[in-house]
Amino acid sequence: MVADDNREGQDIVRRIRDELERIREAEGRVAEALEAVLQARRRVEVIARALVREEPLRDTLPLPPTPLRAEPAAMVSNDTGDIPKLSPAAKAKWGRQDHRARLLSIAALVIIAIAGIGWFAIRGCQQEDASPTVVAADVAPEHVPVAPAPTPPPPTDVLASAPADPATLVVLYDSLFAARSPVFDTLLVIVDAQSGERPVKRAVVSWRDGSMDAQEADLLHSAFVQRVLKLDTDPRIEIDGQLRRNPCRGRSCTALLTFWRGEGIQYGLPQVPADATTNVAGLRQAEVALVFGWLKEVHTTAAP
Repeated sequence: MVADDNREGQDIVRRIRDELERIREAEGRVAEALEAVLQARRRVEVIARALVREEPLRDTLPLPPTPLRAEPAAMVSNDTGDIPKLSPAAKAKWGRQDHRARLLSIAALVIIAIAGIGWFAIRGCQQEDASPTVVAADVAPEHVPVAPAPTPPPPTDVLASAPADPATLVVLYDSLFAARSPVFDTLLVIVDAQSGERPVKRAVVSWRDGSMDAQEADLLHSAFVQRVLKLDTDPRIEIDGQLRRNPCRGRSCTALLTFWRGEGIQYGLPQVPADATTNVAGLRQAEVALVFGWLKEVHTTAAP
């Protein structure tokens, strides 16, 4: 669960970093478009200042000649007297005015063109930023057929194939207990019915709901051990889940040591060591061997 939360947090950080990078790129494109508009504006200003000062620009902007209408006051006769001509002063005047009008028209067209290019560039950047971003985590995954979960073996098979080594048997017991295996159903019902302790009954409910914590798990396992010891060793034991270990003391743990000394060999347990009362690993093996042996006997008897 923690690993999934970490991966989700990393995906969110990566998506935010990608979005910031896209925003920076879009800002760069907008800045370039604005810079192009400013440069065009500067060029137009240069042309406008040249027009105001009436600087000669024919060398830089050659223009085709335009037909001029003659003014009566400036007309002179040629040799034949029938074709009117303009005087040199009139020609210069009208030439300057026509040249200035053409320059103004070109400048206006340049301004309009540059402004249009800048507007389209900015508009394109805005549209690109507004486009939806497809995030891998938001895309619905394709349907993948899921293989059916393997059917767990029946309790009789698990108990029949139980290992003889006490340490390996503890590993198997813990895995079945954590998985709330149906191997324990019979013992669970008996403990729930015979125990009057509320903590034990709450542990049974948590087992069935799948919400059992570590403390409840130890309480319920101890109740299982007490139930088997009460039946086979000491009927005065109360099923309260209080199996006192390290050091081993009390009625329940004393009965467990009695079982270990008297029947431990047939369950594959080693000889009781001198430090048995504080040997937590050895006591755990004795508990598991006791409960597993009782379950195996019950299921074997109940099998047809």
